[in-house]
Order: sequence, then C-alpha cells, then structure tokens
Amino acid sequence: MNKSQFMTILQYHLYAMPIHERKELLAEYDMHFQHGQQNGLSEPEIAYELGDPVELAREALGAQYINPDTIKPAEARVSRTIFTIIGQFFLNISVTPLLGSLWLVCLSLVLACVSLMTAPVLASLDFVINQYFSAGKLFISIACLGVGIIAIHYALKLTRLWTQILLQYFKWIGKTIKGERSL
Repeated sequence: MNKSQFMTILQYHLYAMPIHERKELLAEYDMHFQHGQQNGLSEPEIAYELGDPVELAREALGAQYINPDTIKPAEARVSRTIFTIIGQFFLNISVTPLLGSLWLVCLSLVLACVSLMTAPVLASLDFVINQYFSAGKLFISIACLGVGIIAIHYALKLTRLWTQILLQYFKWIGKTIKGERSL
C-alpha cells in the first residue's frame, strides 16, 4: 500500500472526526511518511510500520468510530438534512431579521432621496396655494433636488448591492439544505 492509498483509507474512516482535528491527524501521518522517506524507507514499508489505517482510525475515534461502509447513503443524507434545517432555523432567527432590516434601511434611503427630489414641485404647489413667492424656498427646493439626484445614485447602488447579498444568502440556505457544499 502506498502513501496515497493509506491516506485515502485513513481519511475515509475518520469522517466522524471534526474537520480541523482530522486535518491535523492526517498532517501528522503525512509527516511520518516524509520522515520515513528521509530515512530511506519506501512508502509501502512506512505504511506497514504505521499499521492498518482502519485500525488507526478506530483508535483515534474510540467510541465515536462508525464504519462508513455500514451507513446507508440515504440515512446519512436524511440525518444531515434534518440537522442542517435545524441549524439553518436558528441561524435564520438571528440573521434574517438583521439582513431584512438593513435592506429596509436602504429602501428608506431611496425614498428619502425621492422625497428630496420632489421639493421643487412642493415649492411650486406652495406658491399656487398660498399665492406667496419666496426666493429662499425656491433656492432651498432646488438645492434639495440636487442633493436628491446625487444621493439617489448612491442609494440605488447600495440597495442593489444589498439585494444581491440577500439573494446570495438565500441561495446559500437552499444549497445547504439540499446538501450541496459551497464556500
């Protein structure tokens, strides 16, 4: 058995171990192979000295060891889906209201910009209704129009960006529940 076969079998039987621990353990066995090769041993000799990878996985996992060959794929998918949905539920309780409220803030910025842009119309209406013209109101309304035009450009960009973030988040939720891996 060469190094690649040994590491593949070991990794396969260590699936129940947390990822970071599994990576550390596999890196440790990789170092054994490197040291053995530096000492002039071949990969099959090193693998023989280390022992059966299945037994090594059993020792590393202890009571947590479950032979992956005995688990039916459908059962694994169902349990993974159930736990994923439970995890997503608790994540969504905290994250979705925050994301939604920030999106509403973006939307309210757009509405505020639109209301600034209507200032000249409102100043004109004020003149028609009250029959009183004020140059100050006219200039302030024109300034509000300018600020509204400039600000709406950025508010719309921010709203589009936040909408894309929300859509990506909801797509990620769907992929996670379906069991697709995405990072």
